[in-house]
Amino acid sequence: MRSAEVVQYKAHSKNNMEKEETVMKHVQRVAELAEAFTAVWGSAWEGQAAGLLHDLGKYGELFQGVLAGTERKVDHSTPGAHAVLRRYGNNGVAVTLAIQGHHGGLQSANISDLKASLKMDKPGKDGRRYASTNLEALTTRYEADGGVWPPAGESRLTKQGQAKLYEATMLDARMLFSALVDADYLATAAHFDEGPDGYRVREGGPALEPERGLELLRAHIGQVQVQAIARGASAEMLALRNDLMQACLDAAARPPGLFTLTAPTGAGKTLAMMGFALKHALTHGLRRVVVVLPYLSIIDQSARVYERDVFTEMPPNYVLQDHSLAGEPGGYEDQTRLAAQNWDAPIIVTTTVRFFESLFANRPGDCRKLHRLACSVIMFDEAQTMPVGLVVPTLAALSHLQSSYGASVLFSTATQPALETAYERAEKAKRRSVTGWRPLEVVSDELRLFDRARRVRVAWPKQTTDWDTLAGLIAGEKQALVIVNLRRHAADLFCRVWQLSPDGTYHLSTNMCPAHRLQVLAEVKTRLCKGLPCRLISTQCVEAGVDIDFPAVWRALAPLDAIAQAAGRCNREGKLAAGTVHVFRPPDERILYPSNDYEHAAVTLSGMLKSRPDLDLLDPDVVQEYFKRYYEVDKPERKIAKGLDEAITALDFVGTAEKYRWIDGTGANVLVSYAPQGDAFKRLKEQVRAEGITARWLREARSLAVGVRGYIKGPLLEICEEVKTRDGEPSGWYILLQESAYDENMGLKMDEAPSDSRYLS
Repeated sequence: MRSAEVVQYKAHSKNNMEKEETVMKHVQRVAELAEAFTAVWGSAWEGQAAGLLHDLGKYGELFQGVLAGTERKVDHSTPGAHAVLRRYGNNGVAVTLAIQGHHGGLQSANISDLKASLKMDKPGKDGRRYASTNLEALTTRYEADGGVWPPAGESRLTKQGQAKLYEATMLDARMLFSALVDADYLATAAHFDEGPDGYRVREGGPALEPERGLELLRAHIGQVQVQAIARGASAEMLALRNDLMQACLDAAARPPGLFTLTAPTGAGKTLAMMGFALKHALTHGLRRVVVVLPYLSIIDQSARVYERDVFTEMPPNYVLQDHSLAGEPGGYEDQTRLAAQNWDAPIIVTTTVRFFESLFANRPGDCRKLHRLACSVIMFDEAQTMPVGLVVPTLAALSHLQSSYGASVLFSTATQPALETAYERAEKAKRRSVTGWRPLEVVSDELRLFDRARRVRVAWPKQTTDWDTLAGLIAGEKQALVIVNLRRHAADLFCRVWQLSPDGTYHLSTNMCPAHRLQVLAEVKTRLCKGLPCRLISTQCVEAGVDIDFPAVWRALAPLDAIAQAAGRCNREGKLAAGTVHVFRPPDERILYPSNDYEHAAVTLSGMLKSRPDLDLLDPDVVQEYFKRYYEVDKPERKIAKGLDEAITALDFVGTAEKYRWIDGTGANVLVSYAPQGDAFKRLKEQVRAEGITARWLREARSLAVGVRGYIKGPLLEICEEVKTRDGEPSGWYILLQESAYDENMGLKMDEAPSDSRYLS
């Protein structure tokens, strides 16, 4: 009988070049990548160990039978994880977790639960058999094949676990897991994509080149100023924007840390914070910039500014979008899609939902990108009120990401949430991280930005206003913006105003596809510039990141930060002595707000107005009091989202991923028949039926997609066709079959749901 040393154990079947890949060759390739990824934060040994040992189970006969076609449903992860834990003990828990979950996801870092899950004394998940239960045979074969066991170094996870810093412990595990999963995906893809030139891992994204990026940003800002002057912007407003940019550039010299950027709407925060990020990266050698935006509706606009206006001279994939409309399952054919899967780009633009739910995820595909956050600048643009139930674990994770992984975190908004207040109170009850939440403000009080930016006065409500009265007021205005809280309110009010004054009356909501919304905004801006009648009735989708300027704004009672955003669309360029924001109370109905958190915030403001009827929206002290009241009522140290604190303190990755939800429920995308792009709709419809979903199709389809929160059901389901993936699985996409169901003014006709589709992932 031949000795085990000459047996060729295979990791993968033949590729395009008819080459198989041995286990040893594969694990060495993965280890090289994973070691490089984890070396960024000083844990190279864990990356190397995870890479070398992740497929130890493939030395089992049953797995070799899978490749030969004689076996199926075989678990090769658990045997390897068991062998690693036995070899390294507590110092190898992070490596064990990564290996155990590299296909099925992270499970539990509780040592008792982990050991129990590795016993292999009963069938695995879905009745899977283990590749081998003979750990001695596996390790003997691995070593005979030339495999080594890297000497154990220090493990962050063990240290944090002993200190009961639960979020830190879980993030440490996710970061190593991310590095292993990404390395495994890249190496496996390189094997199967091998061509005549041999094995090649996909080329990484371009470098950030922050110095060149700053040059391009400054050039763009110069052009923006020229355009603003042509529109009649005041000299004071231009000076304010220049001062903000300089403050950001000066603050960038500070060491990496936690930052806030508090500046009034219209002050140019979006460009100024990018200036901070690039200068900060240049000064401290940071690798990338991650821009996190609250609403899907403003992603396209912000990304377009970076891609087409600022960084047009940079290489392809310099700016990448990652959100629910940027891509779904579609194969390996698209480099942009592949880069977005693991955030391998200098600048990433993503949503709040996608970012935070990835940060607390357990699945390989969701966690794959996380290791790229090390030594990065992470910026939350238009940072809004954080769900109370998520404040404590979220800030604990961000704090650890900064202190242990060299990232810098910046929250930018006109109304800075008093997150430190909520977090300090939570720390008194239960310590959550080593450094806590102590951000530094980028803008000095000496700049007096808010005093200099007084462009509006706010008229607070004294009583309820019925829709007919409001419609009459709006119809009597030459130019006015109205923002309401629900899509059905926007549709109802639009119809009332349009009946009174159809010329120049527009509707805007997330019931309209992005192409439709952009067209409406373009028409609105043109009419405003020409001094023509223009009345826009909109949902909150117009509030953040939309550069538009009305002389008067009406806003339904809402959270204070939402009203501040609405004020940012009023007299934005300072052309008037003062614009007016009229806050009104809509008629009493069963549902007035899109979510419970949103309602709670609005009620908090309403309570303040009872004692301060002339509340000053631009007073930072007022903003601080508002957020303190908001968090005080819900006592964040006791109201971590139901079941989430239990899952985190149990180090339960599955439960944490299930309970950490920025928004509740599921969502779907409907491809709609927006008339001006009717040909594109028909082509996309025929293409997806013939070829299935591809990355290229998704990139084109997103401009004609309407996001629907929850499941497609009822009358809407009857006029939609579900789109399947290439594997026949649900894709979350539908095609609108009844073209008349998409209205030229109001978009997709569907029943109003109490949830809000702004926050799609």
